[in-house]
Amino acid sequence: MATNVQNVDSITLGNGILYVGTATGRNVGLLLNDVTFNYTVDMLRLEAGIPIMLVKQAKRQETATLAAELCEITPDNLQLMMGISSDYVSTVSGTSTTRITFGGAPGGLPEVPITFVHTRPDGNTITIFFNKAQTSGSLDFAFTDGSWISTEVTFEAVADPSAATGAQLGYLEITKNAE
Repeated sequence: MATNVQNVDSITLGNGILYVGTATGRNVGLLLNDVTFNYTVDMLRLEAGIPIMLVKQAKRQETATLAAELCEITPDNLQLMMGISSDYVSTVSGTSTTRITFGGAPGGLPEVPITFVHTRPDGNTITIFFNKAQTSGSLDFAFTDGSWISTEVTFEAVADPSAATGAQLGYLEITKNAE
C-alpha cells in the first residue's frame, strides 16, 4: 500500500518561539509540550420552511487564541501571565530583586502584540500574529518535588480597530524558505 503524501514540506514537527511586545518582541523562552492556536467563527443561522432548511447564515463572533506552556519563570513572564501593568513592577532599592505587586489595581488587562513563529525542519515558517492580545490574567504553577515548574498561558486576540478590515485580530502566514 502506498503512502498518501502530497507534499512532505507541509509536514511539521515541534513547537516554536513566542515573542511578546514590540514589533520584534521579547522571546519568552522555552516552551514545553503543545502550543495551540485556535480560530473559531460562530455563525448565526436562520432556518425556515418545511422541512426546515438553512436559509441564511452570518458571522456572529470570531475569536482567536494561542495557548502555550512556559517553562522560564522570569519577572517579565510572571507579569505577563498575571496580566499586570508594568506600573506595578519595580526593583527593590539596592538589591537585584524584582517585585511584582498585585491586588486592587484599577483598569483592565494590558494589551500586547504577540508573534508565534514555528520553523519547519526545511526552514519554512508558520507565523501567527495578534495585533493586540490579552492573557487570561491567571497564574497557576505548582512547586513540585522532582518536577519542572511550568505554567500555561493563554492569549486571546483583541480587535484592533486601526488595523485593516479583515485583519483586526491578526494573521497567520506560511513562508517558504528561499532556496
